[in-house]
Amino acid sequence: MDEKEQIREKPLLWSRSEVAVQLGISDRKVDELIQEGALPSMSIGRRVLVPRQAVLDWVKDQTRYNSRCVGS
Repeated sequence: MDEKEQIREKPLLWSRSEVAVQLGISDRKVDELIQEGALPSMSIGRRVLVPRQAVLDWVKDQTRYNSRCVGS
């Protein structure tokens, strides 16, 4: 796989709809998360985009582990 194919496979920025699909939530909920400041976003023209890494970080921050299982 060449560099261009890798870039297309893992875009740096996701649209609100792409974020919704990745998280399994509605576009409206993505909008709420952006408005709350939970997900950083940027505008390019009329498009609102969210950094892919910000979504991954948000998921990691939201994940709660059973403290009894940690370190087992």
